[in-house]
Amino acid sequence: MSSKIDVLEAVIKRNAELFGYIAAQKSSLRLIRSDIEDIMIVSCKLEALDRVLSTVALIYPPMLVTDMSGSLKRLRRRLNEITLIV
Repeated sequence: MSSKIDVLEAVIKRNAELFGYIAAQKSSLRLIRSDIEDIMIVSCKLEALDRVLSTVALIYPPMLVTDMSGSLKRLRRRLNEITLIV
């Protein structure tokens, strides 16, 4: 299984293939530490959100977007609620 950093690099590469290198750099994609093992939190600029979501949908193997939020605090709280239910 690939590490989270490898997955992020694949997303950045695919984003550059789809929208160009400059747009990929302006997206400011970065990995945020997650307490949940199988979940990645990826941060990007709001202006690039549509392109990043398209990239995630068109990457191989496909990835699943579980939740989105404007703040990390709210996102982490909702993700913790989801994992408690499951």
